[in-house]
Amino acid sequence: MAGKMMQAVCYDSYGGGSAGLKHVEISVPAPGNGEILLKIEATTINPLDWKIHKGLARPVLPPRFPFVPLTDVAGEVVEVGPRAEKFKGGVGGGLAEYAVAKESSTVLRPPEVSAADGSCLGVAWCTALRALTVIGGLKLDKTEPLTTVLVTAGSGGVGHYAVQLAKLGNIHVTATCGARNIEFVKSLGADEVLDYKSPEGVELKSPSGQKYDLVIHCATGISWSTFKPNLTPTGKVIDLTPNASTFWNYGVNKLTFSKKQLLPLIMIPKAEEIECLVNLMKVGKIKTIIDSRYPLSRAVEGWAKSIEGHATGKIVVDGGLESSIDMAGNLMQAVCYDSYGKGAAGLKHVDIPVPTPGKGEMLIKIEAVSINPVDWKMQNGIARPVFPPKFPYVPITDVAGEVVEVGPGVEKFKVGDKIVTYLGRPGGGLAEYALAKESTTVLRPPEVSAADAACLVVAGCTALHALTTTGGLKLDKSEPLTNVLVTNGSGGVGHYAVQLAKLGNTNVTATCGARNIEFVRSLGADEVLDYKTPEGASLKSPSGLKYDLVIHCTVGIPWSTFKANLTPTGKVIDLTPGGGTFWNYAVNKLTFSKKQLLPLIVVPKAEEIECLVNLVKEGKIKTVIDSRYPLSRAEEGWTKSMEGHATGKVVMERFGTLVTAEVPLHVEIPVPSPGNDEILMKIEATSINPIDWKIQNGFVRPILPRKFPFIPLSDVAGEVVEVGPGVKNFKAGDKIVSTLGGAGGGLAEYVVAKESSTVPRPPEVSAADGACLGIAACTALHSLTVTGGLKLEKTEPRTNVLVTAASGGVGHYAVQLAKLGNTHVTATCGARNIDFVKSLGADEVLDYKTPEGAALKSPSGKKYDIVVDCTVGIPWSTFEPNLSPTGKVIDITPSGGTFWTYAVQKLTFSKKQVIPLLVIPNAQEIGCLVKLVKEGKLKTVIDSRYPLSQAEAGWAKSIEGHATGKVVVEP
Repeated sequence: MAGKMMQAVCYDSYGGGSAGLKHVEISVPAPGNGEILLKIEATTINPLDWKIHKGLARPVLPPRFPFVPLTDVAGEVVEVGPRAEKFKGGVGGGLAEYAVAKESSTVLRPPEVSAADGSCLGVAWCTALRALTVIGGLKLDKTEPLTTVLVTAGSGGVGHYAVQLAKLGNIHVTATCGARNIEFVKSLGADEVLDYKSPEGVELKSPSGQKYDLVIHCATGISWSTFKPNLTPTGKVIDLTPNASTFWNYGVNKLTFSKKQLLPLIMIPKAEEIECLVNLMKVGKIKTIIDSRYPLSRAVEGWAKSIEGHATGKIVVDGGLESSIDMAGNLMQAVCYDSYGKGAAGLKHVDIPVPTPGKGEMLIKIEAVSINPVDWKMQNGIARPVFPPKFPYVPITDVAGEVVEVGPGVEKFKVGDKIVTYLGRPGGGLAEYALAKESTTVLRPPEVSAADAACLVVAGCTALHALTTTGGLKLDKSEPLTNVLVTNGSGGVGHYAVQLAKLGNTNVTATCGARNIEFVRSLGADEVLDYKTPEGASLKSPSGLKYDLVIHCTVGIPWSTFKANLTPTGKVIDLTPGGGTFWNYAVNKLTFSKKQLLPLIVVPKAEEIECLVNLVKEGKIKTVIDSRYPLSRAEEGWTKSMEGHATGKVVMERFGTLVTAEVPLHVEIPVPSPGNDEILMKIEATSINPIDWKIQNGFVRPILPRKFPFIPLSDVAGEVVEVGPGVKNFKAGDKIVSTLGGAGGGLAEYVVAKESSTVPRPPEVSAADGACLGIAACTALHSLTVTGGLKLEKTEPRTNVLVTAASGGVGHYAVQLAKLGNTHVTATCGARNIDFVKSLGADEVLDYKTPEGAALKSPSGKKYDIVVDCTVGIPWSTFEPNLSPTGKVIDITPSGGTFWTYAVQKLTFSKKQVIPLLVIPNAQEIGCLVKLVKEGKLKTVIDSRYPLSQAEAGWAKSIEGHATGKVVVEP
């Protein structure tokens, strides 16, 4: 194999979660003395693998970077090194196609044991075996007196093995797990199973009153004081994930000669242990439960799945480059309902078999789905007995994901394709995998996210069909002016209808609630009515227009209200038709009325979905997402949709995987007390900056966070509830904006802020707007004025400014602030945000994906005096030819390359400069920005808002990197 290359997955630094993994091509290693070269058939992920990635064992492990992780593998010997005498075929591993293994830690795998099962026998199985037998002293036969054993996390990787192994002895086994896995753990042999979230489960009390001789502790976060009262006088707790507290209690117990013991266990598997387990599996005494399987090409998903911590059994990565995995027999998580009614309370989390694709079908790994009102209306029985076709029923039809298997006859798609599809009557979208028809599926280009695509199906197709097929509108400017009314213009269908209508030669009037008026205008509506006002209720156009076409997306408006506002041949297309709609439709037909009320029920077609996907790709329409939920919180998304006040679409994503890294944990902690010069504030809004999640990824370790656990976010706005003794300028009840600095604490209900970094917030500035001004706006202000030398008035000579990533958090402020001076502003952004950035005041806007945008060339040939660089990946060589002789590039996300170029320029006395900038907001700058917002000279654009209970969704949205403006969390 010398000189040959292989595929592998590695990481080259600590932290970053699944986003830190990289697919690389490296040389196939050569076996040394006593070593074996293996072609890997399967490998398994253990929590220890990603904990090492996080830095748990630094600086011992990994031994070097880049590092190819994973230790437990199964495969076939392809080459043996000198002194390797026992093997012609065997087991060994890493996250690659080939790996070198020590002969001394390798055993033969009989044909009765699959590669996937064999690869799971390393760390997890050996840990369970050693904990029970070597440390716990149990014999795996029936010769000993009855022993009582507790296994925590009995459904996990180690836990499900510990239950099975314990039952080989004369043992009564109690186990803990989540409610959805109780039957599964019982099937492994457990005599009693506790839901760890129930009061009994939290206390670890045996339902039969047993005290435990031995505890195999496979979870985290349970204190010694909880275990102690449940132990026999000589009971042992063996902690498989020991922390400092474990070692402390171990030491105390030793010093006090306690007969009850807490024993930390860190182990390295031995060949004889693996061989014992292989033999037990061969004869059918134990089995491996595989939660999910991934090809090497999708190792990142498996890594994220393991980090998430809710796997039932083991996570396997199948070796080689095959991208299609046989899913037959595997289980998946799903959410279903088994009767009509009950709303979110009727939803149930279940484990069901992964379906097998038939002729013309594909198996899709779901990345995102969107909820439509018809989904919960079907649950309520609106279409009984036709829908749902049977109970239990997995709802939702609009999905986006990746093809993992294709059935016979599928010609247009292959494994690995990213797609968007309509599932139709069978449903199935609220699960990890679903079957899709080739005929209702289209490719999803990389420019269109899974979440955006999943929203297009029913909602987007309904708006498109209503306007064009039923309404006769052409989506170009070739027709005479058409007057269109869209009711509920801020909703799922409505927000698409406004945008699509504006592609034609139309005047669009829309209705919505007062809080969404500016949002609907931003979609392109020419007139917006608050539906609660008298004008809105009567649907009268403010300019006196009569409507040629009405896209009616709400309920409760009678025909008589519409009729008076229509042109002589006006049409009302009712997207949620009731009995009254059908009655009026019939009457109009019988009376030959030229004014029409048309009921419309749309079944999406592939050609319509494809048209919409292309419009999103081209930036002509956009999806607005109200809120996002993981599959584990499907009930919340269901409820949100049923409430009926979503702005845009409700999405579910993270189907068995995370967007990246680890999700923040929700905890309950004491309200802090203010110190001498501190203020206790009730937080009304806080904003997420990229630096927040970069700190989580270890960007500034070991400086920040200062300690764990850490509450992130530093930019907050709220109300003073208590002041410290030395505070002079604020009192209880004052509305304020503050920056918390490295101490963080913003992702909570209350926080303590320094008086010196706090400013008053006038009533003209909302809490959300104020909370966004800290890091982002201060960075823009500091870049332009302090570092760039720009004055925010018209007294200076003309300055040419370039702002990159101008639709982002810092960029959208930089454009507006620059325009307060005597400037010509060029900006870059994605195609979909060009009009938005122009609305901020930019004189020229470049699509960064075009050749001109990539080259940063001003359309008017200008050279830039100041560049505020808010993105990454643009080399100095691209900036330099576009600068004036004394031009400056201010890099607000500086890397090592920035500092190197800065140093070289200083040494060579270059007049053109790149300047790295890291800003710490101060009260003076925040006060200046608050004043500008108050005076209407600066505005905050908010991409999305999340309650504190959905902080994870906001965190993920910021990490994705495509927010237009700021991401806000409102406790």
